[in-house]
Parts: sequence; C-alpha cells; structure tokens
Amino acid sequence: MAPSCPQRQGIGKATDSERVAHYRSIRCVNGKAMARVWGMAQVHVLRLAEVRAAVSSGEAERLRVEAQLSIGEVARACGVDQSTVWRWEKGARRPRGLGALAYGDLLETLRAQAAQTNRKKTA
Repeated sequence: MAPSCPQRQGIGKATDSERVAHYRSIRCVNGKAMARVWGMAQVHVLRLAEVRAAVSSGEAERLRVEAQLSIGEVARACGVDQSTVWRWEKGARRPRGLGALAYGDLLETLRAQAAQTNRKKTA
C-alpha cells in the first residue's frame, strides 16, 4: 500500500490499540484483507505462529537437544540472550521479534537435519 494512502495518514501518532485496529481494518485493492500486524508481513506472522507452536509443544527444545546444541549456541545464532531462549523453551515467554524469526529459521534447519538423519537410519 502506498504511503500516501488516506487510510494510513496520521497512524504514526496513534496509540498501540489504535494501530492494531487500523491494521486489522485495512483492505487491499482487490478486496482481500491484508495480513499485517505492526507492519509485519504475512509470512512473518505465520512464522511466529509456527515458532510458538513448536515451543509450546516442546518440539523446539527436543530439536535443540537432538542436535546437541546448547541454549547459548542457539541464542548466539538467533541474536538473543540465552535467558531468552531458556524462557521460550520453558514457556515463561512467547517468542517475538526478529530473534524469534531467526529462531524459526534455525528450527526449520534442525527439522531438516533430523529428517535427514531419520532417513539414513531407516535406509
């Protein structure tokens, strides 16, 4: 959507709840609802949902342990503090932000490695 769109004018000074309501109300030209929350692209919103599901199910921690990675190594790879990863895995915090997106990329890589290892074991 173009920055000059009348729907977006003045949104920079809005409160957080007004921004959320605004982004939820914006429609694309073709009539489909835009999947934007805080200016995040739809793919990022979906990635965050995947990361949160992996964390809440315990899959994230299982993948990390199977790959023999420490919490510190994962934290460095994601650009976050190791206490952040620990809190994510223990359910004390929900993953969010760029660190969570990087965590999602790492989890995807670990899933692929685990699948490849399983294929080798069964062959």
